[in-house]
Amino acid sequence: MLYQGLTGAPKNDSIKGELSSGVYVISIIAVDDEMDAKILFDHFFKKEVESGKVNLQFVQSANDCLERLKLKACANTLVVTDINMPDTDGIKLSEIINRDYPEVKIFLVSAYEARSQLKHIQHLNIAEYITKPVDFSQLKEKIFLQYSEA
Repeated sequence: MLYQGLTGAPKNDSIKGELSSGVYVISIIAVDDEMDAKILFDHFFKKEVESGKVNLQFVQSANDCLERLKLKACANTLVVTDINMPDTDGIKLSEIINRDYPEVKIFLVSAYEARSQLKHIQHLNIAEYITKPVDFSQLKEKIFLQYSEA
């Protein structure tokens, strides 16, 4: 397994919300064809989902991600996508998101070192490039840093 971690949290179907205190929810759409990744995302974001700080959705394809974005993409939306997936890969997905939803931030995840991928992604507006195995503590820090600067 290329992700480090364990299990479960509740599912939230809305894309964007606002807490009563006026703090905006970060909407994360995790895209990975491996279901093991869902378990890890659910586990590592459980506290943030339960407190209402994060709306976490997991999809297994680029097409499913684009369908979710059509519902309500916004500046508080982050797509965390694996690069290597069947059908549409994470790089092509990122190109579509950059074109159609420029306010959405993207984190690319790959089992390959960034140096080997740089020539394929340098034209994209990627907020972070993360290599596997994913350190979810660092991932969370990077996500909250992105939105504390927004």
